Amino acid sequence: MSNQHFILIFHGSAQDSAKELIISLTRALYAKTDASFSVCHLRDGHPTLPEALENAYEKGHRQISCMPILILPGSHTVNEIPRVIEDFQRKHSDAEVKQLQCLARHKQFVDFLASVLENSK
Repeated sequence: MSNQHFILIFHGSAQDSAKELIISLTRALYAKTDASFSVCHLRDGHPTLPEALENAYEKGHRQISCMPILILPGSHTVNEIPRVIEDFQRKHSDAEVKQLQCLARHKQFVDFLASVLENSK
């Protein structure tokens, strides 16, 4: 088993349609990649980020990358997620956890937006 694991962090929603979409998206991603990943929610869903980190750790993952599925930086990416990661690392000093940047900072996201704009003409 690869020790590298990714946690995709969704904001979360109380809407059933949003929860169903996350399930559908997760299934589609599993079909397209063999990367080890799981999903979590900051609000209105489970697992939460602390739960997802513990689940990954319990499965033996010691290199964990937290990927916010959020477009722009804000209080979640600047304050909340780093605080959760710090708390987790205090408990599990043998794990290396890093936070990836928000989507707007990834060239691939810019490419995606350009493609949508071009194909929506």
